[in-house]
Amino acid sequence: MSFATLSRWDLQYPVLHLAVTGFVWVLALVWRRLARGRADRDTDPHSIGDHDMAFLAGGAARVADTALAALLERGRIKVGSDGHVTVLHRPDVDGNDVHDNDPVVHCVLDALRRGNTRSSAVEALRRPDAPLVAMEGSLVERGLVVPPGRRRRARIPAHVMLAVAIGGIVSVWLPSMFGDDLEGASAFLLGLSALGACAIAVTLGDTPVRASATGRRVVKAMRAEVEALRATRPVGGGTASQAASAMAVACLGLAALEPSEARTALLKSARGAGGHDAEFAYDVWNSGGGCATDGCGDCDGCGGCGCGCD
Repeated sequence: MSFATLSRWDLQYPVLHLAVTGFVWVLALVWRRLARGRADRDTDPHSIGDHDMAFLAGGAARVADTALAALLERGRIKVGSDGHVTVLHRPDVDGNDVHDNDPVVHCVLDALRRGNTRSSAVEALRRPDAPLVAMEGSLVERGLVVPPGRRRRARIPAHVMLAVAIGGIVSVWLPSMFGDDLEGASAFLLGLSALGACAIAVTLGDTPVRASATGRRVVKAMRAEVEALRATRPVGGGTASQAASAMAVACLGLAALEPSEARTALLKSARGAGGHDAEFAYDVWNSGGGCATDGCGDCDGCGGCGCGCD
């Protein structure tokens, strides 16, 4: 079929491209859902530790924030108004606190002693030799994180969508080579469809499937419990609430950090450092609604976590 014939379709060819784009989009949603597997209803959210929950909800940046929350509760660090983090020397605690022997806490403390910023802790946890590598392997074994092979296969729709986008872009200008330009409305609609397909392809490629269906379920359940707890009593100011404070940050992000002065300083620091953690963060494909920015993680409908992103 010649381009001259296609051009006589008027708007039919651009509409066909839109239909193909929509079909691949739906296929991507189904494909990614299948990659996450079926949710295991027997997994107890309370069996997931703070750092594991943070990893599922927001990746390395969320794990760093959770560790900072716990260290702040225990008086191990001080956060300045500019977001500068200082490790406090406490002879009665240093080297004797069982919490400091946790690989994640040890990594964060070491990074803070050298860098004194939240971003230094995040970068330390993203290193190839960081404890998050072993953590991810453990979560894969427990069925909370999608295995690497399935994650790679989940990217296939992104490549297909990119091909659709390229096809649409080429179809805008290639007819002119045959002396038969598309009409203005057709070219505009086709170009718009191609750009939309390109944007979807980039989004699909930049936000891989990470947490499994079971992982998403336990995060959602624990978030609901933490939000209910925060609605009935303040977080912070007691031994019983220390774990809840760390878990609140794990589920909800820095917006749940207490005290408010430290929260404001670290949020400002996170925005200045570009706290986006696309490698791990939830997104509309993984969570059924959410924003792929650090501090939000798996917000239902983007804003359900009260993090202020969106």
